[in-house]
Amino acid sequence: MRATHLLQLPQEMLTEIIMYLPPAEKSKVRATCSLFKDLVDQPVVWRKSTIVLRLLHLNQRFNLFVLYEKSCVS
Repeated sequence: MRATHLLQLPQEMLTEIIMYLPPAEKSKVRATCSLFKDLVDQPVVWRKSTIVLRLLHLNQRFNLFVLYEKSCVS
């Protein structure tokens, strides 16, 4: 049996695989190469994730927005 490199798989298959990753892992995969960046940036990859933006007041001059991501189980 001949080995197949991950990048030789069809993009549809890679997208399906990425959809099963937790949000933090999707971000790590996204940072590896431009192909994975494009795949992870597809809205379909994030349809089962919830992204929550929270505002933290550091002081009167600075606010910090923190992005929380969690996977939703359907």
